[in-house]
Amino acid sequence: MAARGIGFLGWNTRYRGHEPDFVLDRALVDIGVGVRWLKKEAGVEYVILLGNSGGGSLMAAYHSQAVEPCVRPAPGGRPAPSADDLIPGDAYVSRAAHLERPDVITKPALTVVAQETSIIGQTTVELLRARMADPNRPVQTVVVPVSLKIRGSGEVPA
Repeated sequence: MAARGIGFLGWNTRYRGHEPDFVLDRALVDIGVGVRWLKKEAGVEYVILLGNSGGGSLMAAYHSQAVEPCVRPAPGGRPAPSADDLIPGDAYVSRAAHLERPDVITKPALTVVAQETSIIGQTTVELLRARMADPNRPVQTVVVPVSLKIRGSGEVPA
């Protein structure tokens, strides 16, 4: 990827291996340190947030907080420094990577709301190209079509 001019920074929060101690606003600040470093220190023009597995929801929370801060500390907790001053990514992609995860997503045993991964991928590329063409364009929220897959709780998917 580097030969094609594409950089990559693998980033974990301070909670890797310490999941019982997880605090959302502090984890978002940890991600923000990496995004800020890429943009301000390394001079990276475009940052694509890629959430893998459980990191998908974490990156979604980060991007949401960066665009419109709404995460507050747990009751009795102190606010994480900089939690309201995060730099948004230029695109966000969520990908489930566990071996069992594709079956859970594509052939769930329970009623679920399903999304087409090809539409998510195509939309991500389109948004990234638009952002590259106009870096000052406003942040855009896109809702991809969903469908309801109704199944009984003990039914085996076909």
